[in-house]
Amino acid sequence: MRFLNTLTGVLYGAFILSGAAYAEDSRNIKLPLDWKTVEAEGLFSFRAPPSLEVTRKAEKDKDSYVRMFTSPTLELTFDYGFYSDSLKYSSMPDYKESVRIVDGHQAKLVTFRDPYTADLKFRYIAAIHIPDLGKSTLGETKLTMKVACLTSSDLPIAEKILGSITFRGKLPET
Repeated sequence: MRFLNTLTGVLYGAFILSGAAYAEDSRNIKLPLDWKTVEAEGLFSFRAPPSLEVTRKAEKDKDSYVRMFTSPTLELTFDYGFYSDSLKYSSMPDYKESVRIVDGHQAKLVTFRDPYTADLKFRYIAAIHIPDLGKSTLGETKLTMKVACLTSSDLPIAEKILGSITFRGKLPET
């Protein structure tokens, strides 16, 4: 019994020292334990810092589902539907593009600085475009999610949010 107590103590100590403030999700992204899961009407979900709050209620019609969230340092928007932004911003300053796999889907991830932001507050952008989420009579379903950041040091947080997307369903066919 003493051995088990000692072993439990050692394992608990190793857990604390190894970064217990993070949990490994299915895509090997370390996410803070206090992040919440945001559900998008059964279509998909993503993880986000607890300070991110809804600022634009769901707008859903036959061709898209749009929503907006903000916090003091982030502004997140998404468009799930047939006319999602394909992220053609290569002329923007500090533009970088990479291909990622998000919940089994190939995605385009871009980061850049937006010098044209109206209030000059959220100038640093990380965005993901995931095409090929299904077809209907209206066209191909896609998702574009953008996270605008207060500073460039917030971009890694934005990329973790984007990488945490998990798909559940699709827009109903019409």
